Amino acid sequence: MSVFYILCGAFSLIALYFAEAGSSFGFTSSCVISIFFWGALYSLFASIVGYYYGEVASGSNYGMLYACAKGLGGIYGGVLSAYLISTYGNPFIIVISALMALLSGLILIPLWKHPPIWSEDKH
Repeated sequence: MSVFYILCGAFSLIALYFAEAGSSFGFTSSCVISIFFWGALYSLFASIVGYYYGEVASGSNYGMLYACAKGLGGIYGGVLSAYLISTYGNPFIIVISALMALLSGLILIPLWKHPPIWSEDKH
């Protein structure tokens, strides 16, 4: 997931660069690549929730996390995005989202060395 987040953030910044440079092919191709790394995370979230919090309540845990994320994002995300775009413009929003993706990928790196407690000994 770290690699996917980092590549998504990097290609978002590359897309912004190509947009500012006026390269439609570069912009389109980097957007497609960015979305490729962004969309794959949906398949990883369900399995990682079960991996970190246990398989017994994996479905309800993932359902709660997904509902909270999409519920809050649906209510506040559109309003906040519209405000920020109208105040600062689209490039600002893309830079912020790309930096958040890069930061998310970097935050996950320490978890590589510390696997969850729910490993073989808990089953």
